[in-house]
Amino acid sequence: MLYPEVVERNSEYFALRDGAAVLDFSSRGKIAFTGDDRVRWLHGMVSNDVKGLAAGQGCYAFVLDAQGHIRADVNIFAEPDRLIVDCAPEFTESLAALFDRFIIMDQVEMSVVTAEMGTLAVEGPKTGEVLSHVNLAGIIQYSVPRGVWLWASPSRLAEARAEIEKAGAVPAGDQAYEAMRIEAGILRAGVDTDESIIANETGCLRALHFTKGCYIGQEIVERVRSRGQVKRILTGFSSESEIVPGSRIAWGDDDLGRITSAAFSPGLQSWVALGYMRRSHAGGEVTIDGHQATVRSI
Repeated sequence: MLYPEVVERNSEYFALRDGAAVLDFSSRGKIAFTGDDRVRWLHGMVSNDVKGLAAGQGCYAFVLDAQGHIRADVNIFAEPDRLIVDCAPEFTESLAALFDRFIIMDQVEMSVVTAEMGTLAVEGPKTGEVLSHVNLAGIIQYSVPRGVWLWASPSRLAEARAEIEKAGAVPAGDQAYEAMRIEAGILRAGVDTDESIIANETGCLRALHFTKGCYIGQEIVERVRSRGQVKRILTGFSSESEIVPGSRIAWGDDDLGRITSAAFSPGLQSWVALGYMRRSHAGGEVTIDGHQATVRSI
């Protein structure tokens, strides 16, 4: 017999996998940029193409250091008169300080607007069907790999959430989301990355633009891409045995890498994980802390 809280978590997971679920991500940071130079300036700060965004469009990007290591990941959305950068809450303060340090002679004004703009996530294959029944006036719709994130004032999002749940989306929490995120192979910066990981090692091409020109870290990213020098890559795994972050990945006596995040998947009835493994190992089986595991494509 499953405990009620386990049944609830499982129903949240299956809503995310097969239907639609709604999650409160309002702790995510929001940093707004205005001024005549905002597009050119932010274009040079991140790994994706900001100049190519028309009003109403967005992109996912990394913020890198000069050596190509990942400081943070961000979602960028272009409004007619400003750019909005969305980030995980643990990055808000450090990114605002970093950005402020690089605004020198540029006509750019920056403000942290987290308190006035929350995030409501609607994810799952039926996201579009659910949102077709919801009044989204006054709400920014930002597309993510498994759904849509909604950005607006807390009061406007509360109104929208009532409609979203009425339309059939199931409220879900962090545990179910983490299992689905890992199973889907979606990295979480600060968990699946640290400042030793270079952008190319994530395999996350949607964050990179290779012809946009100069930005911080671009020289390393392009050099690694052109020479094909990535020795490790973010990889998915599954196992009947429990996997914990920090576990070592091996093949026999050969140490291949480490696990960065893991969770139990109710759908697969196995543990799933993400981690960095040497690219030279092409086999489908490995061991994780001595227990058999299978390499999964992500």
